[in-house]
Amino acid sequence: MDKRYDKKILFFDVDDTLVDSKTGKVPESTIEALHNLQENGHKICISTGRPLFNKANPSIFFDVPWDGYVCFNGQGIYNKERVMFYNYAYSKDVVRRLIEKVNEQKYNMMLLEEKRTVMANEYFKYAKTACEYFHMDMPPYEEYKGNDIFGMVMCAPCGCDISVFKDIEEIELYHGQNDYLDVVNKGINKKKGIEKMLEYYNMDGYVAFGDSNNDLEMMKGADISICLGQGLETVKKVSTYVTDEVLEDGIYNACKKYKWI
Repeated sequence: MDKRYDKKILFFDVDDTLVDSKTGKVPESTIEALHNLQENGHKICISTGRPLFNKANPSIFFDVPWDGYVCFNGQGIYNKERVMFYNYAYSKDVVRRLIEKVNEQKYNMMLLEEKRTVMANEYFKYAKTACEYFHMDMPPYEEYKGNDIFGMVMCAPCGCDISVFKDIEEIELYHGQNDYLDVVNKGINKKKGIEKMLEYYNMDGYVAFGDSNNDLEMMKGADISICLGQGLETVKKVSTYVTDEVLEDGIYNACKKYKWI
């Protein structure tokens, strides 16, 4: 049977997978591949640490009619109409304790509500480089007052020692490709979010595209996992296939290789 007609559901990370982080660009070949996937009957979903509703999001969120969105590293799941049907917010106590620890280290943290992002303090050294990586303006500082938080991004030196946070047992930290770490509820990750999307669509198995440490569980759980060429070695090691870099048509070339388009 032609693999184009073996219907898949594919999940795509955003930064350094769909979007080149250095330039902020999405190759035209990537847009073409995504449209072709849908034309061939496959479902395509975003899988990201980003919130869905954020003006800083790249245009790829809107250039394609996505079939769903796994946001906040699996802690907020949306259908194609952009309605959240599953979420796992942090406990308010965990947020407060983590902010206290972050302040002690003179790091910072982005607190991601569903429709806005604020900074946890006014230590902006590492926050500046993290924001540059994500091609976003610096969010405003606002004291945490118990709002529901679905995602947290710690702004800290790339490769920093995370053992100082080990006493907060309810969270897990993943180093990113710049001065930031993804913070997730323990046991929750992109793969867990994808499982909710598979239940929603009554589908089994999936394909994953990623590049960074917060993609690891998603990649390990996929039927086929594809790492972009500039991805971290930790991700390449667990991937089925390593394709070209983002701007070298990595997504398009991988989809062609597997005959999905």
